[in-house]
Amino acid sequence: MNQKYILIIAVIILLGVGSYYVATKKAEAPVTGENPQNISISDETATDGKYRNDKLGFEIFVPGLTVEIIDGMNAGEGNTYLTFREKAPCDDATGCRWGRIDIYKKDPNYTLKSIKNYEPNSDTERDYSITWGPDTTIGGQPAIQGIVHESGIPHAYVIYNGNLYIFIRELILDPKILSTFKFTK
Repeated sequence: MNQKYILIIAVIILLGVGSYYVATKKAEAPVTGENPQNISISDETATDGKYRNDKLGFEIFVPGLTVEIIDGMNAGEGNTYLTFREKAPCDDATGCRWGRIDIYKKDPNYTLKSIKNYEPNSDTERDYSITWGPDTTIGGQPAIQGIVHESGIPHAYVIYNGNLYIFIRELILDPKILSTFKFTK
């Protein structure tokens, strides 16, 4: 039974590392308003910084910024990765900020405690392990947050309706922006 939880947590960490790699590669591509993957966006809207997705059941408002969705419902296996970017022009020194919300399909084995208590089994897993900060709430739900050792990238985890939501990077985890996140279903 304990090995099952370790395997699930290892898969979550590897998915997080893989999604980080995919996001950084996609972030290097030019951002356009086109939908090159023919992603169905009938359940989502993005206007004046407000992003709402009725299918996924949440909304978030990015005050004073324009949000561009450069990733979508193309994560496979029922998972979803959404990437948000500031629209240019951006700060010359730091560039445009960006952030992600990854949503992993329902799994009864997801618990914040098991994620937080996961022990890495290898040096690679230790590099991508997380130093945990204080518990918090996101969208009115209990959440855990921390910093990935190797990259210094902040992450936060929430479980809602059995789905695991992972909030990644400074743009999404900015307290002004994160405070606008709401579950809508």
